[in-house]
Amino acid sequence: MVMRRDLEKEMDWATDALISEACHACVSIIWTTATDEQKAHYGHDRMLQVVKEVKDENALLECSRHLETSSVVHKLRIEMPE
Repeated sequence: MVMRRDLEKEMDWATDALISEACHACVSIIWTTATDEQKAHYGHDRMLQVVKEVKDENALLECSRHLETSSVVHKLRIEMPE
């Protein structure tokens, strides 16, 4: 999970909106990789959770490009709260 630091501090997003977006992102990648054999082998009991932060949207896009070139399956989610 990589979250933008500026959403809370500079764009004044509420904590509940940040949590909601994090949940959407997690469900999205789980859904996207539901039939992935590597994920099935990884197993629920061996999950490792990592939360990182990036400075802003440009840094998030750069992180996504890096993951893409490294062949890391990921889901980029950019959405504004309602």
